Amino acid sequence: MIPDWSVHVIAVFEVLIFAPLLKGAINHWKARIQSRSGSPYLQPYYDLAKLFRKDMVISRETSWLVHVVPLVYYVVPLEHRSGSRAES
Repeated sequence: MIPDWSVHVIAVFEVLIFAPLLKGAINHWKARIQSRSGSPYLQPYYDLAKLFRKDMVISRETSWLVHVVPLVYYVVPLEHRSGSRAES
C-alpha cells in the first residue's frame, strides 16, 4: 500500500513536470491557428533551463533587507502553521 503523502508528492512532481509541456503545446497550437509557425513544444523547458542558469544580480548599495525579507517570507508561514498545530 502506498502512503497518502507519497501520492501527493508524486502529484506535485507530475504538475511541475507536465505544466511547461502543456504551456508549450497551447502556445504552439495558438500560433498554428493564426497561420504562424509556432515555437517548439519544449520551448518552456528551454526557457526554464536558461532562467536557472542565470546568476542573481544584487547591487552593492542595496539594503540588508534584500537578504532578510525572503527568509521572513518563507519562515513566518511555516512558524504560523506549526504554532497552530500545537494549540489544537
